[in-house]
Amino acid sequence: MYKPRDVLVGTATCRGYRGAEAASGKILPVAELAQRSRWLMDLVAGMAVQILDEHWNEADLDTIAAGIGPDGRELPSNAYMAMRRLGWTANPAPGTYLSDRHLRMAEELVGRALRLALHRRAILDATVATWPADHTKRTSEEWDGLWDAAPEGTSKVEVRNRTRQVAAFLAEHRELPAGLTEIEPAPGVGRTLPLAVCDRQQVRLERTSADTAELCLRLPLVQQPASRQDFSEVRVTFSLPPTVLAEAALSTPSLRVSGERVCLDLPWSLGGLPVAARTGHARAIGFDWGVSRLLTGVVVKLMADKGRQRALTDGRPLFFDPAGVVAKYHHLRVEREQIAAKVKRYEAILDGRGGRGDLEAKLLALRAEHEAVSNRMSTLNHEIAWAAARWAVDQAVDLGASVIYIEGLGSLEARKLGRVMNARVSAQVRSQVFFAMRHLAQEHGIAVVEVPARGTSSGCPRCRSDLSHVKSSDNHASGYHWAHCPHCGLSCDRDLSAAWRIGARGLASQARAHWRKDGSLAISKSSFSDAPVSLAKRRARDKRHATMISTPVPRRRRIPSSAGSQGLAEQRPEGQVPEAGSQALCESSASSTKRIIRHRPRGEPLGRGFHRNLYASPVRPYGDWGHGREGTPSLRIA
Repeated sequence: MYKPRDVLVGTATCRGYRGAEAASGKILPVAELAQRSRWLMDLVAGMAVQILDEHWNEADLDTIAAGIGPDGRELPSNAYMAMRRLGWTANPAPGTYLSDRHLRMAEELVGRALRLALHRRAILDATVATWPADHTKRTSEEWDGLWDAAPEGTSKVEVRNRTRQVAAFLAEHRELPAGLTEIEPAPGVGRTLPLAVCDRQQVRLERTSADTAELCLRLPLVQQPASRQDFSEVRVTFSLPPTVLAEAALSTPSLRVSGERVCLDLPWSLGGLPVAARTGHARAIGFDWGVSRLLTGVVVKLMADKGRQRALTDGRPLFFDPAGVVAKYHHLRVEREQIAAKVKRYEAILDGRGGRGDLEAKLLALRAEHEAVSNRMSTLNHEIAWAAARWAVDQAVDLGASVIYIEGLGSLEARKLGRVMNARVSAQVRSQVFFAMRHLAQEHGIAVVEVPARGTSSGCPRCRSDLSHVKSSDNHASGYHWAHCPHCGLSCDRDLSAAWRIGARGLASQARAHWRKDGSLAISKSSFSDAPVSLAKRRARDKRHATMISTPVPRRRRIPSSAGSQGLAEQRPEGQVPEAGSQALCESSASSTKRIIRHRPRGEPLGRGFHRNLYASPVRPYGDWGHGREGTPSLRIA
């Protein structure tokens, strides 16, 4: 069983901005540093691919799965040590010199790839062993058999992907696959250098200041090193992001090259943090996923009323809506689809007509553009996820909530909603938001729990009867965005009512929460219970003073009236009838002042910039619900 720790572990992506020779102190350009790193990556990846091609078969996978070496001893946990005990060692090309540390990196990549393949093979074997007559419509008994045969912790997404893979193989070969190696080619290895397997003779890491660190490693001087003299020690200075605090402990990173940049994936750890509790929560924030808004939340308290539990909320919504950024994402998605269609067309032309220099050059350019757009989309998803997670955790800290309950829709795949709506729903970054939220909440000892999604949008949070989804509060025609309960009269936003129920369900079922293998908390689908939600009475306003009426200020003219106007025109309110002589002033101002019209892309009403296209509720305490000001409002039972 997973046990929570008081240590926060993360990985920061850093960029090396300066390199220098350790012996002479000669400054190396970043392009030269990237080139020398790329030479070493090519040598390590070539050896790793050779080992994978030799041992990509069912017999060798069985050996890895058994975990026992030829001598009868258990295989070590380090991947490269396990490969050496099995005798699957790396060998450099003839005439190429590589040290034992370089061979370790290649063997480490191979061991990791083969161990990852074991999990995929176990899910594939379970899918094949329980293959139904109609894989698109499994019965409940067939689903139970599949989950019993699948390894523990298998997600619905993995089962769905393996089912599609087996169905495609069956349609092509008219038989089920005999194993993973028959249905999949040998996996590739990442173009990275796992420096953690090396000792201090090859790699040294030192923190030089609060925001910089230095990595010393040996890199080749030529593309094909023939002796030890073809290597030299290089110092790479890189900056640390603000997320890596000064008291954080740094570990040996992995090195990779992105374009002309040297990037390091730096593991770090921070101890002495409060441990998130599994139970004992009295105040929580429930978050619901949405289509128009990414997150909709509400603060919920657990209170006792006449011997039974009830959830209490003030009903004030918390919204996080990255509308403009999502619009940019879908614009890039359409652009990527168009580029992919061009790439497919060019490949078909080249297959039919043979090699043509002009088309091959265009094809290479299109592939590079396709990769650039894909990287841009991944970056937007990453930024949206971490911005949403920071906002959610800040809300929990400020409102004094000890737990965040979020709807479990990480495996949702939109279907039968139309091409546009399917793309909008499936492009959500739910898994990334959940991971980022867990990471940031651990710093404050706040638990993040995944709650079953069944009935959260279709059931009333007050009386737990079926809801009607209508167009608006005054239009009860069939719609999507508004929820109306014909039994108790509830009328509110659809996502807001779901957030009420998610928070109440999490607090009522917190004793049934369990730890997963990945360290996350979840409530299983078969063990949750719902509690009715009530609204807290708001404090009555002070009746001793008059009510402040908010009257909108009428739009005033940008150009004041003429100072020389006389007669009756001086007695009228300014701004209704043009003054005599003001037309000439307007014309002169219009001729001298050019109106600036900023370009605003479709879906980005606030203009350019990531932060200008996010709509979110402010992070601040709401009355008695704030941190340190605990109140007990009376219940108003619906």
